[in-house]
Amino acid sequence: MLKCTRCGNTERFHATAHVTQSWVVDGELNFVEEISSCDEVTHAPDNEDEITCAYCGSCLVADETVVEYSQLIRKIHTALSSSEQQDAAALKLGREFSYLTIQTSEDGYDYTFYNRDLSEIDGGQLDNPDLSMEEAVEELLRNSEFVLFRPMPEIDAVDYEQLQKMAYDRFREVKHQRDKQAEVF
Repeated sequence: MLKCTRCGNTERFHATAHVTQSWVVDGELNFVEEISSCDEVTHAPDNEDEITCAYCGSCLVADETVVEYSQLIRKIHTALSSSEQQDAAALKLGREFSYLTIQTSEDGYDYTFYNRDLSEIDGGQLDNPDLSMEEAVEELLRNSEFVLFRPMPEIDAVDYEQLQKMAYDRFREVKHQRDKQAEVF
């Protein structure tokens, strides 16, 4: 049975089926109207299909979900085990070189996702101080588009301080360019 790993739903999911329809078409074979909505089902949803929770939109793959999330947890554990800091971590996500930085805060964790050129994509706070660093990273990645990629990309630890410095330098560079453009106008 399917179960959404984000909200726990076991009742309603969205899946893709392939069907044949009868249409009215014009002289150039452009669609005009539908005659029948389903003449024949050519592919019913199965465990190879991407399934989406009807309630929260979380994406899962039927029988592979447990495998995918266990891979995610293992990759997070391996990456964080090689991190030198206990209260902060920086992770490189996949070949596209997007990054996640996370650090402990009074109320839980502060985090930032960066794209490969170190421009900030998203950031915020995860307000749950009871989570371990691994659990916090797992929650952030499960709720991001990262887990939609198949096969799941690698997760590697990178130097937190160095990544923060590079992101700050990138921020200053972009700000400098914007300031120069503002002077022109």
